Amino acid sequence: MIAYKYVFCLGMLLLPALVFAQVKPEKLLITNSDIWPPYSFINEQGQPDGLLIDLWAEFGRQNEIEIEFELTNWPKSLDLVRHNQVDVHAGLFVSDVRRQYMDFSSAIQIPLVTRVFVSQELEINSIDELASVRVAVTKGGFTQAYLQQHHPEIKLDLYLNSVESMQAALSGKVSAFILDYPAAMYYMHKYGSPEQFKVVGTLYHEALKVAVPKGDTQLLKYIDSRLAAMPRDVFDRIINKWMIPESRVPTWFVPSMIGGMTALVALFIVTYILLLRRQVHSRTQELEHISKTDSLTGLNNRKKIEELFISELYCYQKYKRPLSVILIDIDNFKQINDSFGHLNGDKVLVELAKLLAFNLRELDNLGRWGGEEFMLVCPETNLVQGKKLAEKLRCIIESHDFKLESQTCTASFGVTQVQLGDGIDDVFRRADSALYASKHKGRNAVSYC
Repeated sequence: MIAYKYVFCLGMLLLPALVFAQVKPEKLLITNSDIWPPYSFINEQGQPDGLLIDLWAEFGRQNEIEIEFELTNWPKSLDLVRHNQVDVHAGLFVSDVRRQYMDFSSAIQIPLVTRVFVSQELEINSIDELASVRVAVTKGGFTQAYLQQHHPEIKLDLYLNSVESMQAALSGKVSAFILDYPAAMYYMHKYGSPEQFKVVGTLYHEALKVAVPKGDTQLLKYIDSRLAAMPRDVFDRIINKWMIPESRVPTWFVPSMIGGMTALVALFIVTYILLLRRQVHSRTQELEHISKTDSLTGLNNRKKIEELFISELYCYQKYKRPLSVILIDIDNFKQINDSFGHLNGDKVLVELAKLLAFNLRELDNLGRWGGEEFMLVCPETNLVQGKKLAEKLRCIIESHDFKLESQTCTASFGVTQVQLGDGIDDVFRRADSALYASKHKGRNAVSYC
């Protein structure tokens, strides 16, 4: 028993020093897709190119590590990691299946939104209506797994890469496809016309992560620590080159614990991790959901809706597709609280949140902005369409029975469309000015700016 106590104490004494010990690799072989612009692709000169390529090349320069790329089709890039034939997957989404043979880093905070595109000739306006058509997606990709889990009714045509899926759609073999928005716009401009397809929904917003073969925790810790140490302006420069962001880019990687262990201490740590892995994973997911959700209404909170707006703003700045914002404020909410009590006031907030969410497109992003205010981010929506949507919502709220005895509940709306040169504050300021104009009109009105 004494010997065990000695081992434990020795481990605790050595941990602070050993945890920062790092094993620096001399060379990294990195894989990703060969056809995934602007993230990774083979350019016209036959060389690896893209945002992720620049990131890892810079990683190699700063840490004096030789970087070699093996770009291939998407399923093969996963197999290379599965069979330990490469050191790193440059960036991809997490899934339960991939967790079986990969360990993932902290998230790379690169804006990435995946959208549903449908032929303009079809009367389809939502993801729920896709069951009647064939939809092209990349075989083995995250999108395929996501659809099979969340939309099993959709019939999928699987293609080896995004180029083949796009060409199938542009040639009329399929009437719909689902692809990362930047890649879709790139291909439509190159092989066809963006006007051939309309966006009917956003499938998901996700963050890319670095992956290594399962069990290579030392390499993963080293990569996380060195990426976290890279200067912020390096990330800014790379993002500016490929994504044309607004004024700033979020920190790419959350620092994580790094280091190595002697045999005894490593055994202690590994045992501890195995015992708590399930609990940590479950708790992490729970905390992530809580951090992005308004506790009263269940909508996106202000932080999350701002993140979603920034992601949509990147798409607007890159591809000049229309984007509108609607700010919504419940009229005389203080009077409702004073007359019926704060508990009933909360019920009004919850009921109105459900009412808004039920009457929006799947493409739209709704969140609680604060107090009795709500923010609506509407991609692929110009000012005329935004005003029409706001007026529809205004009428629905006005006619709804909020069970406040004889008192009705109404809301005022401020609508604005994102313009060239806009910053985040410019858009929010105009939406707020338009909302103020609606209040000045006497409330229960829609104004635009």
